[in-house]
Amino acid sequence: MNIIDARYKLAYYRNYISSVLRDARSFLGKTPRAEDYKNIFIRKMFFDVVNKCNAKCVFCVYRKIESSPDYKQGVMSIDVFKKAVDQFIDMGGSDIGLTPIVGDPLLDPGLMEKIEYAAGTGKIKKIYFYSNGILLYKDDIYKKLIDSGINDIEISTQGCDREFFEKVYGVPLYDQFISGLNSLLDYNRQKGEPVSILINFRPAQNPSAVLNSPDFISKIKPFLSKKVGYSFMVDYDNWGDSVSRKDLIGVMKPKRKPLVKKVPCSRIFDAIVLFDGSVRLCAARINKTQFDDMVIGNINENNLKDIFFSEKTDEIRRKFIEGRHSNACLGCSLYVPAVRKRLVSANERGRN
Repeated sequence: MNIIDARYKLAYYRNYISSVLRDARSFLGKTPRAEDYKNIFIRKMFFDVVNKCNAKCVFCVYRKIESSPDYKQGVMSIDVFKKAVDQFIDMGGSDIGLTPIVGDPLLDPGLMEKIEYAAGTGKIKKIYFYSNGILLYKDDIYKKLIDSGINDIEISTQGCDREFFEKVYGVPLYDQFISGLNSLLDYNRQKGEPVSILINFRPAQNPSAVLNSPDFISKIKPFLSKKVGYSFMVDYDNWGDSVSRKDLIGVMKPKRKPLVKKVPCSRIFDAIVLFDGSVRLCAARINKTQFDDMVIGNINENNLKDIFFSEKTDEIRRKFIEGRHSNACLGCSLYVPAVRKRLVSANERGRN
């Protein structure tokens, strides 16, 4: 077995064992106090700028819910975005992510305006997002992104093979994807690499096949540097039991589902502003709809600070400790217990 493939396989078992050990520590440990998780500053702030997608990835729930009456689609207006950014800055925030829970940010026709606004405040220090990169080629989006003021971009893709790309991403758009990605990397190099770019492979093939493919060698490898790199997804979560092993193909393996969830998940200390201004805890996963029992308010009705430090926010975390998990959390395998000492209290961020 190739050493790269062996390391990839070993990483899966390392993750699996770590998950088992985490369960054991949590089971044997004390149940935390809800009071210890009050008044915690937003860990990460995200914006659901658009929740439509142009791919039907086998590892994502989008293809299963896009036509559901429970799933609402929309594009965030610039007014909602500005209001949320301004209020986040007032709270002391400085980093934002423009990755939708499901969907691709490049489908937002106002994306560049949003990035430029956030960067222009002088207070937002980091702007980043994930994208499948399919639209990079269109209307020179790759150039506009590099010139926009964004700091980090992660490109999610299967690999550098047309057949497997179409199997995993569900659309016959490999040629435009690889062309757009190559153009992005080339233009970023021409501009002195102002943007950090990570290509996150979700391969159905062994990693060695990806790294030895002609397109990787000719279109990606020449641009690798300290600011441009790649990684491989080792295991895939289940989107709250909505995606299973049978959905995955090739070398893809499901992430082990934790059995013990006494400590609040770290992701419910993140917040995401949905396209209509609603604010939701957890920017990572939904089950059937984003407008669920994790929504804690709407910035068109209340201030972001009041929403995030509300009784409803505390209640969701308290219920988690009590074992009364949100519908989206019940079977979720993406659970990561929060480490209290790594969470920043509101007082430390200067909350009045």
